[in-house]
Amino acid sequence: MVPEPYWGNYRQAFAIRRGARIVLAPSYEDGRFDPEGIARAVETLPRDRPAIAILNFPSNPGGTSPNEEERGRLLDALIAAAAGALDRPLVVVCDDAYAGLVFEPEIPRGSLFWDLVARRKEAPNLLPIKIDGATKEFSFFGGRIGFLTFPEEGVEEGAEVKFARYVRAGVGPPSAPSQAVLLQALRDPGIGDKIEAIRGVLEVRYRALRDALAKVDPDLVRTFPFNSGCFALVEIPEALGLTSDQVRRHLIEAESVGLISLEPRLLRIAHCSVAAEAIPELVTRLERGIAALAGR
Repeated sequence: MVPEPYWGNYRQAFAIRRGARIVLAPSYEDGRFDPEGIARAVETLPRDRPAIAILNFPSNPGGTSPNEEERGRLLDALIAAAAGALDRPLVVVCDDAYAGLVFEPEIPRGSLFWDLVARRKEAPNLLPIKIDGATKEFSFFGGRIGFLTFPEEGVEEGAEVKFARYVRAGVGPPSAPSQAVLLQALRDPGIGDKIEAIRGVLEVRYRALRDALAKVDPDLVRTFPFNSGCFALVEIPEALGLTSDQVRRHLIEAESVGLISLEPRLLRIAHCSVAAEAIPELVTRLERGIAALAGR
């Protein structure tokens, strides 16, 4: 099960390389994050077959993380789904690539992995796995260093070795220079302050985008909820009769703006890579481009 909309490489990693069947779990309902969506998708699967559910917070492409209430509902739903099918192992992959990049005080910054580990006694057939890395958490782009974390108990002997073989078969061993650089960073007593400084820059850009999108005409652009990470999603209203790819192409040609298209009507904005002072102009060009295509 993957949250929809989702990062396209999930299909490559799980379906193309491993032959898994992708089941989509809508992340939003009535314009709000849906905490029970992925658990409902789990319950549609055969109860005698293993299942993998992916949690991606802060999310790519949505820039969403659950608040305390949503987080509790999400955990309860996953535990119930696992406990209701004891013959089916349920692996919950916590994709924490953007861990810590949270910009609202009411949104927890810690990984759901630890909450799932704490509640494993309620569903012994549930196996949480944490995936994170240095690319975003340390702004070490190009380093390509990732980590797998398993629960201390309840993991089959040799599972780590099997995972390591799968990883090496797909991407090869990590770069030794990158590992050495990251190890040095981890030993730096000031690394926490440096990471927080980068998070602060991204927060300013996030707030600039949030404020700019709050002023757009909802008949032209509808914003999905976002509160963390590096991205935001906007939707082109169906009544306009436009696809996201039509808008994407027009924005490049007419407005010199590059966004990612997610068909049929979603566009991803990467506010992380735009200076805060330029973000209002970006949103103005987005709104103007859609209006021009729609003949408004």
